Amino acid sequence: NSSVGIRECSFMGVPVVNIGNRQLGRMKADNVKDSLWDTNAIFDAIQGQIKHGFYQSSSIYGDGKSGERIAELLSKDLKIFTKRFVDL
Repeated sequence: NSSVGIRECSFMGVPVVNIGNRQLGRMKADNVKDSLWDTNAIFDAIQGQIKHGFYQSSSIYGDGKSGERIAELLSKDLKIFTKRFVDL
């Protein structure tokens, strides 16, 4: 029931079985299958995901290029603002 299964794995298309209700109400891509806390239900969900294999990448949580965008911003000549204290 990790957020990485819900977020990062959706971008990579990795099949995920989400067990329980911890992630209830969260947006999920097609790669996530929810399962109850039941041994048979969990087993069936895992078997279904193994059979399915990888999913198409989803951009539900972004396009995977945030690191490039951050690096681009940091490489620019940014003006540094400092606080100026004035006696009144």
